[in-house]
Amino acid sequence: MTPDNLILTWFHVDMASAFSDMLFRWFSSKYYFSFPILLTLLLYVAQKQGWRGVFWWFSLILVIGLGDQLGNQLKELFSEVRPCTSHEAFQGLRADDICNYSTKGMPSNHAINFFTATLFVILTRPQWHVWHSFLLICSILAGLSRIYLAKHFPSQVIAGSFIGTYIGTLTALFYHHRKWSSTLLHIKNIPILRKEP
Repeated sequence: MTPDNLILTWFHVDMASAFSDMLFRWFSSKYYFSFPILLTLLLYVAQKQGWRGVFWWFSLILVIGLGDQLGNQLKELFSEVRPCTSHEAFQGLRADDICNYSTKGMPSNHAINFFTATLFVILTRPQWHVWHSFLLICSILAGLSRIYLAKHFPSQVIAGSFIGTYIGTLTALFYHHRKWSSTLLHIKNIPILRKEP
């Protein structure tokens, strides 16, 4: 048995319980877990930083969307099946966790999206230490939920985590570059600093 199947069996079969099912389905839900986090973040940043914070939040949404689209393209490229597609893909699959909406699972978009958002927040709002810890914990729990529910093999979640970290870092650097470029342009246009011909 491969390491992927060993870890998946431990999470999906050995850890299985009614409480774990409820908990990990919540961690995996866009509507009851991911979206409320984003809405809370919007309210927080709007209260703290006004329209500047709202603009930053929309930048975060665009970054997450970029990561999500990249994940979809990579799924088509790799065409690696999800463990929940059939008992041939994963022999320990529980009957109520069979999925038929998407058979391709490399990489995990949940992992990409959460780690993209987390790294973007960490690098663009370095003073928000509580949010950093909270989002990192949420990212790990969301990734583990995909394994527990057999929506992804562990390797697919790990790949998504690395890709999300990479995207979050690159987009944060681009965000800072644009911010500093705008600041420098504004400084150059101050009349007292403008060079006369």
